[in-house]
Amino acid sequence: MILTSVQIKAADGLYMNENGISERELVLKAAVAAYSAYEKHEGSPSGKRVLVLCGRGLNGADGYALSLLFKQNGASVFTCALYNDNISPTTRSFADECNAAGIADIGALVAVSENELKYDVIIDAVFGIGFRGELDSAAKLAFAAVAKISAQKVSLDVPSGVFADSAAVADGAFKADITIALCAKKPCHLIYPARQNCGVTYTADMGFGGDILNRINPYLFELKSHDFKTLLQKRNDFCHKGDFGCAGLVVGSLSYRGAAVLAVKAALRCGAGIVRAYIPDTIYGAFESDCLSAVVYPLKSKGGGIDDKTLLSRLDGCTALLCGSGLGLSDGAASAVRDAAKTQLPAVFDGDALTVISRDLNLLRREGETVLTPHMGEFARLCGKSIDEIRKHRITLSLQFAAEYKCVLILKDSVTVVAMPDNRAFILSNPTSALSKGGSGDVLAGMVCSFLAQGYNPAAAAVIAVSLHNACAHAACDKLGGYCTLPEDVIKMLPMLLR
Repeated sequence: MILTSVQIKAADGLYMNENGISERELVLKAAVAAYSAYEKHEGSPSGKRVLVLCGRGLNGADGYALSLLFKQNGASVFTCALYNDNISPTTRSFADECNAAGIADIGALVAVSENELKYDVIIDAVFGIGFRGELDSAAKLAFAAVAKISAQKVSLDVPSGVFADSAAVADGAFKADITIALCAKKPCHLIYPARQNCGVTYTADMGFGGDILNRINPYLFELKSHDFKTLLQKRNDFCHKGDFGCAGLVVGSLSYRGAAVLAVKAALRCGAGIVRAYIPDTIYGAFESDCLSAVVYPLKSKGGGIDDKTLLSRLDGCTALLCGSGLGLSDGAASAVRDAAKTQLPAVFDGDALTVISRDLNLLRREGETVLTPHMGEFARLCGKSIDEIRKHRITLSLQFAAEYKCVLILKDSVTVVAMPDNRAFILSNPTSALSKGGSGDVLAGMVCSFLAQGYNPAAAAVIAVSLHNACAHAACDKLGGYCTLPEDVIKMLPMLLR
């Protein structure tokens, strides 16, 4: 799970109250967890020269407590207090303990850059999850000086100057090679540009237990490439094609025949019993030779796109629909989108269909279950926000939209968010440049439709498809590299990962 700053503070409070421990004891617990995570992933600090930058609040207290553990385990430790006023009593107490243990305070801030000592590790324990606004000059100077030092940079919980709950980063923020997230990852650990300041994130187990964490109502979850395996149902060999549904894909135009081919092939490879392709007759010949396993319904066309009034009458037997991939924006295409929205079938709307819907959001107030797969530009048209604003607040805006229109929203970007109408969101944690190609979204849309057709609910279909799509892209990238991987290569990886 991923926790916000408010949820972390709530978990801290619950744990302290129910276990009768003090703030000081909680700080010690955090330091032990952070040290264990560091040693597990980076090895013993014995013999290393370590500088710990400490702030006024509890993140500073965590830093001083961690300094004691590093010293006890053989490191030469130095601390630097960035501030000398308004220091919390707990932080002051741990600072005094460090002095008593012989840990040298390097003194004034300027000493960070002027000190002749060479450091192997520099630990940022200045602001933590409570940071808001802008960095002051003291912090900016310190972090600029640290950036020039050739040492491993480690942030405790959240890099100072990074907003824990969003992608926002203050000017001059600390840039870490490693971040040790206390208790759980925060949104900033997964979302760009904040993620760039975090480096590699390790989670330090605070031992709160599932009871406390579940009581603070987590609603954000990390989605990994292998997670599809836990949701896929085992297929019964005593079956026939009708047991796995019929996916109907209303896709393609003369200019975008490839989008139709990619979506249909992906739907076929993901296991739908029957895949029907509703395509303009202008691409019928070339399409059929590419997709031999699909049942093709050529529709009347005009200007290279669908212009057929009989679509609704041809959907009998379908158990899910995809509408939009490569469809174009002709009047006939827009009519096809409106027809698809009228059905009660579970439906995926992708690509050009989303542009049509953005002009009439009432199309989303439909009886059938709905999955939307917009990229940033398409979502900007849907929600009326700028792309910059969406990037900064993608989780909040995605959840608001999903709740308002009772849909599952797959917001595609370098870090994809899958937002549910019940206020849950899944954040894909391992992006790959292999998906930065036109057609990748068509593959994903076809996959979602295939799982919907087989009877998976929209939330499961979306999560499975996004995870599996990402896993296939990584597998293809391993073989071909990010430059050369094409959307069709992603489809070719499906048999390897689904068998």
